[in-house]
Amino acid sequence: MFEKIKKIYGNRSFPPRLFWFLFVIFIINAAGIVFHWYMKFFWFDMVTHTLGGLWTGSAVVWFLGFVDDKEKAVSAKEIFFISLAVVACIGLLWEIYEVAVDTLIKLFAYDAIDGLSDLFFDLLGASFAAGYALWLRATRLA
Repeated sequence: MFEKIKKIYGNRSFPPRLFWFLFVIFIINAAGIVFHWYMKFFWFDMVTHTLGGLWTGSAVVWFLGFVDDKEKAVSAKEIFFISLAVVACIGLLWEIYEVAVDTLIKLFAYDAIDGLSDLFFDLLGASFAAGYALWLRATRLA
C-alpha cells in the first residue's frame, strides 16, 4: 500500500490552503486560551476539535493522492477509513497526553466524558473532510 501511496504522492508540495487553515486554527486556539473561551463557552472545545479533525482529515486526503485520475486514485473506502483511522490515532494520543499532563500538574481532574467528546468531534471533522473529498471526486470523475 505504501508503494501505491508513494507512486500517487510524487513530488507535490503541501497545499497553501491547508497551511493557512492550520494557521487559522492556531489563531483561534490561541485566542481561546488568552481570552479563556475554553472555560467561558462549553462548546468552544467542540469547535476547535472539529476544525482540527477537519484539517487532519484534509491533510490525509491530500497525502493519499486525491487525484482526478481513476487509475491512480485510492479507493473511496480507503480514503474514508484511513482518514478516520489517522484522526482517531492522533486524537487518542492527544487524550493520553492530556491525562499525563493532568496527572502531573494536578490542575484539572481528567474527564473521560470530555475525552470521548473530543474524539467524537475529531472524527466528525475528519468525516466532513473525507466526505467532501469523495463528493468532489465523484462529481469530477462522473
